[in-house]
Amino acid sequence: MGRDAVTRWLFIAIPLLLVMSLSACSSCSGDDHAADSELDGGTGTDTDSDTDADTDTDSDTDTDTDTDADASVFIADAGPWFWEDLPDGGDCGEEGCRQLTFSDNVRFLEWDVWGDFLTYDDEDTHNTNVVNIPENKHLVIPNVYPDFPIGISTGSGHLFPATIYENTVCYSKAVFVSPEFVDIICADFEEEIQSLVYHRQKEGDVYPNPGEYLDVYDGRIVAMGGCGDVLDSWPLCAFDMTAPDTYTEIAPSHYGSHNSMWGDIVVWSSGESDDYNIRGYDFSTSEPFVITEDAPGQISPRMHDNRVVYQDLKFGTGDPMGVWDHSTIFIYDLITEEATQITNSDWTAAYPDINGDIIVWSDYRDCADPNNANNFSCAQIWGYDLATETEFQVTDIPDRAKQTPRIWGDKVFVHMAKTVPDQDAIYMFDLPDGAK
Repeated sequence: MGRDAVTRWLFIAIPLLLVMSLSACSSCSGDDHAADSELDGGTGTDTDSDTDADTDTDSDTDTDTDTDADASVFIADAGPWFWEDLPDGGDCGEEGCRQLTFSDNVRFLEWDVWGDFLTYDDEDTHNTNVVNIPENKHLVIPNVYPDFPIGISTGSGHLFPATIYENTVCYSKAVFVSPEFVDIICADFEEEIQSLVYHRQKEGDVYPNPGEYLDVYDGRIVAMGGCGDVLDSWPLCAFDMTAPDTYTEIAPSHYGSHNSMWGDIVVWSSGESDDYNIRGYDFSTSEPFVITEDAPGQISPRMHDNRVVYQDLKFGTGDPMGVWDHSTIFIYDLITEEATQITNSDWTAAYPDINGDIIVWSDYRDCADPNNANNFSCAQIWGYDLATETEFQVTDIPDRAKQTPRIWGDKVFVHMAKTVPDQDAIYMFDLPDGAK
């Protein structure tokens, strides 16, 4: 495993471990929208009709086509598709708050919201869950395959982040018992069917890397890993739900973490070899482009329409693997190609999201050390209205770790510690009246 691979795993593992431990305690300027010559889009096609593992050695510009999926190990229907009533929520801590998940833990960063639906990966069972918010119901899509003892208790399988678009949830699954493989699967919870989008088997002693940081939009999926010519690597790939067993490498030499897609655009945070910058790719033109080119790094992009929000670390002494001191939220306009600073760089602001004119983030201004981003228990969720140029506070709940907020319409969704030690959940908060 190369240096970037180790760094990428630490980038995921360190914040996750911090969340778990702290839950126990408390429960710029932008660059031109120019093409980046280091990134390649896929244009070729390669077809393999055998039933063995794919051993093609395509160039970075190829679209790979494989038909080696073993239908006997894929369960087409999750079934039974029962929408059950959600239990009554626990104490949110303030008015206008509602608990939406009821497993012991929701995996950090591995949840998503679209309209009236929330999807998440249960930390204990690794089942995919879907919550119908207005109807107060939830659906469980089991983490199972026929003939395989899949599940966290056996150590034989693992489910990776679920992402949602309208009535479709997509996720990646890794199976660590013979014949060892990874899949990308999408479930249509209105039609009540699942579809296998991409299947990759182990080759020799090398395991395929699962797809991570998934995002889906209108039949297109992007993922870091789960594809590529070299198994022990994490290229950024796009998958077409209408063309199973194919993929296109978008960024073969840069990791695409925190992928976020809207329309024909996907943005991501690149890896250490690219100095942790925000990059983008336009599927309509098959062209990559640059959003940031600043040291020491920019991370955690999220986009809506033609706007991208992200964390910028240039005002502090930290780095993406450090403490994120003075991390500041910026917004980048894809039309004007201009970046605007949103938060005060005197304290840490992290994990932004945007929907319409509203930006939300995790904010440390009220902490004893406002630049210690590892102290999640003192963080609150704040927001900013681009239309009125007004900042506002969403949560005011002490001693409960809060991070990775999401915004949709006039609702804010927050990964927050419960009042029970070592447990967390997704909670939904109303926006303040002035920001609705």
